[in-house]
Amino acid sequence: LIVFEARIVLTEGPQTLSTAAMKEIASRAETMKRPFDILAHYETFDFALLLPGASHKTARMFAQRFADSLINVPLIQGQTQRLLLAGGMASVPDDTQELGRLMSAAREAKNKAKESRIPLKAFSEL
Repeated sequence: LIVFEARIVLTEGPQTLSTAAMKEIASRAETMKRPFDILAHYETFDFALLLPGASHKTARMFAQRFADSLINVPLIQGQTQRLLLAGGMASVPDDTQELGRLMSAAREAKNKAKESRIPLKAFSEL
């Protein structure tokens, strides 16, 4: 499970994305994910990506490629503002044996990534 948030960095600080930018994130995820992976809206402005059957290593590689595609190519053509991305990932059985703990582990990793200002953090790295 990967949970992530993306914000545009403006002089006032990080701001939520426009609807067009959020749609572009969803479109990029759709082109990269497998047909049975699930991308969903999470909380107010965040996303969750469920990668069933993926190993921790495979999920990590996917998450890094996905993060790179969001950071290195503007979401909106001509956009010059920097994208601030914070994502956390957790997996079963590597990080927890309990499915009920999976979401909180991924969210905890996302919060640590956000604090550290890095694009991705795995729960196993905490």
